[in-house]
Amino acid sequence: MLEPKEHGVTVTRTGIARGNLIELDRAVDLPIGTPVAVEVRAVTAEADRHPLPPAELARFLRATPRVTPADAAALMTQIEESRLPADYRGIFDDLPR
Repeated sequence: MLEPKEHGVTVTRTGIARGNLIELDRAVDLPIGTPVAVEVRAVTAEADRHPLPPAELARFLRATPRVTPADAAALMTQIEESRLPADYRGIFDDLPR
């Protein structure tokens, strides 16, 4: 899943509760010691089918950058301009056989 890198954006993770510690399945892109709010709920089969609540999904999609047709065209131009010509001749091709 793509993740917004901006601070202040809600990110959903799963993990294991170990007393007063929650061990997350993946790291979160925050500096160590950053205060966070945590909502704890047990993972169920229903939660597995719908990992993001609709409101959280909408926030994520609004925060995710969009690629415009102009961005795609600029990328294709850069790719075309950076191609090197293919030369299949080897350095030994001119030697007599």
